[in-house]
Amino acid sequence: MRYASLIVLTVLVTCNQGLAHDYWSPDWRDEPGTTCAVWDAWGLYPGPMPPDVVTANPGGLALPYAHADTASAFLMDSWMDTFGETRQDVLEIIGDDEVVFHLDNYDRNWPEKRVRVQVTFDSDQVHPLAFNVVLGYDGVTLPLHVPADLFAVTEPPGWVTAAYDFSVCPNPLWEDVYLKFGFDATHASAAYVDQVVIDTWCTPEPATLALLGLGAVALVARRRRR
Repeated sequence: MRYASLIVLTVLVTCNQGLAHDYWSPDWRDEPGTTCAVWDAWGLYPGPMPPDVVTANPGGLALPYAHADTASAFLMDSWMDTFGETRQDVLEIIGDDEVVFHLDNYDRNWPEKRVRVQVTFDSDQVHPLAFNVVLGYDGVTLPLHVPADLFAVTEPPGWVTAAYDFSVCPNPLWEDVYLKFGFDATHASAAYVDQVVIDTWCTPEPATLALLGLGAVALVARRRRR
């Protein structure tokens, strides 16, 4: 069964606004316990780089951020693919390096955290390969290696937006998601990343989910009586 999710935080605009390449948004976006964040301009490079867009976050989570190693990651004003399409504010990743995204979580003892990561990149170059994840619990950190489980991808060649899903059990207090690329002997050039969108969902227990649904029904009924 496929899972996915993304990041959310302070009260700004909805994730759909200002999102250039949001082709594979999860159907659970905007559910209780979800977050959504978008990195596009990579401001404050090399980090901590705040997202360009976040959604309302009633849980009061800390703002997510990304960071990169300046020895092997570079912010380019623009990059043109082999078909002549140019993208602005592109991260160039060389060597066996990663881009790291730090995500705060809802402080709830819920059984699962679903994550969907959308990456817009030059498909003629190195592709995403895996996610190395560090999970933060009460005074404990746990490493997790997740192969890039491809959910969907826009039509190649050229710039594509691919969506990758994974899940974490149980829901941690925070996680660092390392976007890792497939550098090897035959793919030793750079990776070029235009935009990253991360959705997350701390999925509640079934009983809690039922109560949330009853609460929503009661709210609608009260509004109708008024």
